[in-house]
Amino acid sequence: MIKKLHLKSLLLIAALLVGSSSAWADNAVITFASQTSGSSDGSTVYTTETFVSNGIASSSPAFGTISCSATTKCYSGKIGYGLKAGASSNAGSFTIAFSSPLPNVSKITLNRASYNTSNTANITVKNGSTTLATVSTPSNSTAFADMEISNLSITSLSGLTVQTSKYCYIKSITITYSNTSVDVSSVSVDPTEWTMSVGETKALTATVLPDDATNKTVTWSSNATSVATVNASGVVTAVAEGSATITATTQDGNKTASCAITVTPAPIPVVTLDFTTNDWGISVNPTKTVDATEFTSGGYTITLEGSSGNGYYFDNNNLMLGKSGATLTLPAFGFNVSKIKVYGVSSGASASVTFNIFVGDNAVSTAATSSVG
Repeated sequence: MIKKLHLKSLLLIAALLVGSSSAWADNAVITFASQTSGSSDGSTVYTTETFVSNGIASSSPAFGTISCSATTKCYSGKIGYGLKAGASSNAGSFTIAFSSPLPNVSKITLNRASYNTSNTANITVKNGSTTLATVSTPSNSTAFADMEISNLSITSLSGLTVQTSKYCYIKSITITYSNTSVDVSSVSVDPTEWTMSVGETKALTATVLPDDATNKTVTWSSNATSVATVNASGVVTAVAEGSATITATTQDGNKTASCAITVTPAPIPVVTLDFTTNDWGISVNPTKTVDATEFTSGGYTITLEGSSGNGYYFDNNNLMLGKSGATLTLPAFGFNVSKIKVYGVSSGASASVTFNIFVGDNAVSTAATSSVG
């Protein structure tokens, strides 16, 4: 007769073939092998026990260690751990540590525990310092039903502690969990190539697939930081002329994608302060005495300082500087200035006029006009 395979079995086989994570409830079964030797005070730490998940030796979650407390004794010839009262204590415990936490734990079962005492034994199961459940065994009995702790919602179980007030034996522990993580299949970067100027920044975008991947974290790197750097958010800064490759790498699966960056020299900046219109709000009529006044247009502010008599004013679509000593001070610029050019118009001056251009206290240009214009 042909036996029908259970749907979960089929899915498990498929998951093993493709290496994907399962989306159903898994049972992590921890079995305790019989000990052939053990310390009298129970201080030995055992790390060679068997960890089985769904009947398959598993490294994810990987089994870590099992540690006995000082009052715990591991008996030879017994199934499981014997939690025996010490010389001055009636309590014993062991702790199970996982090197990879179990996700979404919903149930923990202590399988076929037994004890040998005429008194009641209290068994307590803890998640770290949090008590999940305590059960009391009946007195004068050698066995009781499996201890099941249900309706749990532990998102990450990295360690489990079992304590008992009297010595007893536990064959295995079954932890039911749901490994619902979705693996990353690919990552892409937009754009895949980009040309930048020195000093420019550009934000790259990484798209991780599938859309419902559990861990979509990516790290960014540059293979030529002397040309272009990238921060943790994918923002690229062009440093110097040349080529660089910016790569996004997924934390899950180490999937990669990249953008080819070409860095060109920074363009020469040109700033024009235009006085063909009076957007600055400069006085239209001449004044007799003018103090230093600031005028702003766009992103720049200039300072005009007059002298006795006509200081400065706006007339005929240009800025007029009046008597000797009137000055125009430009704003500070955040780049290296290589050239300054002043565009003039006929002034109608009745005497020779000298214009001086200063950078700070240093004269960089001097020009004289004729007696007219």
